Amino acid sequence: MFAFGLTRALLVSVLVFSGLLLLFLSGYESFPDVQICRPFRIQNATKALDLSPPDGDEAPASPDSHPPSSSQTSKGCPASVIQLRDTFARRWGIPLPLSLAQSGTGARVRRAMERLQKERKLTIGILGGSITFGHGLKPNEKRYAELIEEGLRQAFPDAEIMVKNGAVAATGTDYFSACYKHHVPEDADLFILESAVNDLMVDINIDKSSVHQDIMTDTETLVRELLGGEAAVLMLSTWGMTNGYINGADQHATVAEYYDVPRLSTRAALYQYVQAHLENATEIFVPGDMGHYNPNGHRFMADSILDYLLGESCKPSYAPPYSGLRGTGLSSQLDPFALPRLRIRQRLNQEQLANPVAFCKSANVQLGDGSWQLMGLPVDAHPSFEKVVWHDKHYWAAEEIGARVTFTDIDVSGGFLGLYYLRSTSMGLGNLRCWADGDQGSSKLLVGYWNYVSVGSVGVIATGLAPGKHNVTCEVDKTTNAVPHPDAKGSMHKTRIIAVIAS
Repeated sequence: MFAFGLTRALLVSVLVFSGLLLLFLSGYESFPDVQICRPFRIQNATKALDLSPPDGDEAPASPDSHPPSSSQTSKGCPASVIQLRDTFARRWGIPLPLSLAQSGTGARVRRAMERLQKERKLTIGILGGSITFGHGLKPNEKRYAELIEEGLRQAFPDAEIMVKNGAVAATGTDYFSACYKHHVPEDADLFILESAVNDLMVDINIDKSSVHQDIMTDTETLVRELLGGEAAVLMLSTWGMTNGYINGADQHATVAEYYDVPRLSTRAALYQYVQAHLENATEIFVPGDMGHYNPNGHRFMADSILDYLLGESCKPSYAPPYSGLRGTGLSSQLDPFALPRLRIRQRLNQEQLANPVAFCKSANVQLGDGSWQLMGLPVDAHPSFEKVVWHDKHYWAAEEIGARVTFTDIDVSGGFLGLYYLRSTSMGLGNLRCWADGDQGSSKLLVGYWNYVSVGSVGVIATGLAPGKHNVTCEVDKTTNAVPHPDAKGSMHKTRIIAVIAS
């Protein structure tokens, strides 16, 4: 009996060993190479984007890269798409699937990608701050917007692809909710929103007097406007080592969930990698800066977006009559393309609010005749403001106490008039005093200092104004909240105006 049991055990061991050997010899790839735990080690940060199939010694594709689900099989993926997604999976390993923080239905993205496949045309508008703008990159190094366009052209070589990078450094969603039309095509098929880092300010602003601070509402306003037509919206949540894990992405996530907007996140994908391998942070970020992304970081952002878009292009459309729109457990069907009737903060028994009509004049927008959209007029008997450019940012600026500037022809529809101006902890920024329509007695003080990075903020000048044309005048105030800082050179009354906004 003992001999029989030993023989049976030996036979089972031989069969198991033979099976494993056969799998190994046939190229079985379910066990990822150890390089998948170090996804950035195999990349050269200065290497040009290479979308060709990777060498055989790179990590095998992640099992989550493009699983052959029934939805993909029913429609089918072009070989060029499968090849690219294989490349992305081998290049990044685990962080790639982690980057998809929220998928939702993907209904609008699928519709945009279906239009690309049928009409061979796609326009993408990207809104963001200095990360999207490409601060820290050399002129010959490509931003993620350029890499997205290259990848889509490779996947669909006969299509007309246009990706417009509408980034404006030192701005957040509060700026783009009013000014986006000046920076990207209004009729884009897909909008990508990146402002999680700059939108952090809502949580740490030390002085909220006369300051509009509501990132969730600003994000909702922008998203509702963009989704009002046929366009799709995709959020890209970034992060930088200059701050912790918490940033504006946490408020963006609520809006994305409510409006069924897919959200990709470098924070979800890369924070744990950097935490585990702190010495490798410069594989992602610009050395000495650590808040902006280097070429490899831009490649990751592009690849994660491309991987998601191409994956959605392989799935069936939500356009009727798609049986998956209605389940057996519910009596009615939910339209994935419909805009919610109510806002996030409303209750179900409340009435629908009218969508505001945003107005913006920006110092960053140059008109076709070479003039600038936001033109400041001098005020008699007062020192003047001047148009300046600093680190790719455009401002109307002054630092002499009593200097004044007037901006005219501001279209107000819902009574609100505000100023988008720069705030900083390190630049020695002073205070502005602003008023509407010559009513200096109702002026508002806009403080330039706060304990945060240098980024724009909305200052409230007036509410309850009658619909129509209005003007605003601002003066460099005699007060300043600025504190000494190694980077604060010269006057502690410097002021920087970015835009005038209204609704």
